[in-house]
Amino acid sequence: MNGSLARALALGRAHASLSVTASPADVAEALDGRLLGCGRVEEVARYGVQQAFGRGNLCVVDAESRAVIRIETENEYLMAMVDGEPVVSTPDLVCVLDRRTLQPIAVDTIRTGDEVLVLALPGPEWWRHDERLGHVGPRAFGLTCDPLLLEAS
Repeated sequence: MNGSLARALALGRAHASLSVTASPADVAEALDGRLLGCGRVEEVARYGVQQAFGRGNLCVVDAESRAVIRIETENEYLMAMVDGEPVVSTPDLVCVLDRRTLQPIAVDTIRTGDEVLVLALPGPEWWRHDERLGHVGPRAFGLTCDPLLLEAS
């Protein structure tokens, strides 16, 4: 995919340049993403772990607004809903960062009580076309919604 490596490097550099004292809004801006919330992981549910990739979900309660952010998971974060409304889905990226260190938290290591930032980043442009969305959109993972794509910048 043309430009993927350059984009990954740019994201990595932007992330590495962040101060751990950066505000959630500043983190989202630096990574060219959208802040979905900042708060505590209140629940993590995993099921189907006997399969190659278990399914699950987690709930984060935003510290400021008290909105509930539910994230559907497999081996990655697939879709996020805020107060029951889907707001972003694969192939865009739902990213969960440790609030204290700003380091990414993988699906298999997230735990109840973690303090996190939840961000959405536009996915690679190559996957955002109709003929490819069937392979990487929410329905490809058994989720019953159409892709919810962010505006790419």
